[in-house]
Amino acid sequence: MSIKGRDKEFRIPKVSYLDFKHIEMDRVLTMLFPRLKYEGYASRRPPRGGDLSVDEFLEDFLEHPEWFAGFDKYPEITRAWIETDLMDLVNRGKSNQALAAPRPLHGNTYKFRNAKHTRDYGAAEQIYWMLFYARKGKGQAARDALKRFFFPGIDLVTDRYDRPQRIRGCGNAGHPASGSSGYPGHEGLQGALALPAAVYRPGRYYGRRHSAATGL
Repeated sequence: MSIKGRDKEFRIPKVSYLDFKHIEMDRVLTMLFPRLKYEGYASRRPPRGGDLSVDEFLEDFLEHPEWFAGFDKYPEITRAWIETDLMDLVNRGKSNQALAAPRPLHGNTYKFRNAKHTRDYGAAEQIYWMLFYARKGKGQAARDALKRFFFPGIDLVTDRYDRPQRIRGCGNAGHPASGSSGYPGHEGLQGALALPAAVYRPGRYYGRRHSAATGL
C-alpha cells in the first residue's frame, strides 16, 4: 500500500525531529559526528565541486606508504578492500552504485561524505538532543564519552590531528592482501581509523572551490 499524502506529515519539530523515511544507521552515525563535535550543531560545509569516489580514497592510500606500507604493490586488492570494508555505498554492486561516505569508524569521516547520499532525515538530531536532555546529566556524560571514543588523536579546538597522540591501529595497518591486523576479524578498522588523520589536509577534497579549513 502506497503512503498517502496525509501520512507523510510525520515530522513535527516540536515533538520529534524524525521524518517518516527509511534510514541507514551508518549514515545516522555519520551525521551524528558533527553534532557531537560542535555541541549539537550540524555540519555547515558548502557543496564541493563534485562527488567523491572510491578511486580518490585509493589514491590517498597509495600516496602514503608511511601509513600504509606495501599497499601500492597491490592496488587492485587495496581498492576492493577499501570499497568493501571501508566505504558505505548506495546501490552496492549495481550500475548506479555511488559512494555515500566512509564507514563511521572515526569522527571526522563526516567530512568526506557525499551529502545527497547521506541524508538521515532528522535521526542524528533526535539522538543528540535525547542524549543531551537525559536525566541527571547521564546523557551528556554519554555524549562526552562518544566524543572521546570517535575523535581519538584530534584536537577539537584546532580540528587538527595531534601527531604525538597515537591513534589506535595507526602505524601498523594490516595489509589487505595478507589479512594481518591488530584487530582480528576487523581488517578494515585500522585503515579506517588512520584514514581521516593521515590523509585529511585543507583543500584536498573541498579545495576545488573552498578551503576545508573554514566552515564546520
